[in-house]
Amino acid sequence: MLYSFLNYELMLVGLVITTGIVETCITKAEELSRSKVKWGLFALLFPLIAIIWINLLKSKST
Repeated sequence: MLYSFLNYELMLVGLVITTGIVETCITKAEELSRSKVKWGLFALLFPLIAIIWINLLKSKST
């Protein structure tokens, strides 16, 4: 009983962290003149890779 409760708590924490990473990636993509939708989807599917990658990118020069 306790195990299943902790499992749901951990799932909720993971969801909150993933949501924060997605929001961060979208904000950073907008600052770098990149596609917000593509980066949002990428961050939703691969949050850790996306947050590292977007922080290593430089701004597009137009």
